Amino acid sequence: MIDTFEFFKNRYPFLTGRDLELLLEESHMVHLKPGEIFFKEGDTNMRTGFVLRGILRGYHIEKGKEEETTVVFITEGQPCTSYQWLLGPNPSHETFEALEPTVLMVNSLERLEKLREDNINILRLYSYTLEEKLIGAIERIQDFTMRNPETRYLALVKSRPELPQRVPQKHLASYLGITQQSLSRIRARIVKK
Repeated sequence: MIDTFEFFKNRYPFLTGRDLELLLEESHMVHLKPGEIFFKEGDTNMRTGFVLRGILRGYHIEKGKEEETTVVFITEGQPCTSYQWLLGPNPSHETFEALEPTVLMVNSLERLEKLREDNINILRLYSYTLEEKLIGAIERIQDFTMRNPETRYLALVKSRPELPQRVPQKHLASYLGITQQSLSRIRARIVKK
């Protein structure tokens, strides 16, 4: 499990000890078992979670279909919130489910908003996190517009090599926008090379 204090201190060196204390004072820990939901599509209980241990899968279900489409995997050291909540009190478009035992440091977005109004370093942390999310979304769009499925898989393995071992193949295939059979064929071709 990540040492929360050390992680934030190393990753965001502009945060002072008092800034970290404020963040931790406003937090509570949530423990999820595999299959448990952190929040679901339609929720308006605006909160954010920082994954200390485990993995969350963000997905949505298209209207008229029963099929889940995986849009993101959140692992240790990453924040988890609904993109819609970053723009105000809107219903979430995604459901976030634990794929393995998961521990999150959870904060109310409303309380974090108050903290960032009063503390420039927490505002910087928010801006940095927002930039990371924006870059991740842009990269995801580029993946689907500029790469074929095999290239997407290879890029994923290079950038996040732990995912193929930790994530069920059906969720990995959904994330890549392909069927499980296509993912199996891609893996077989790569092994032969």
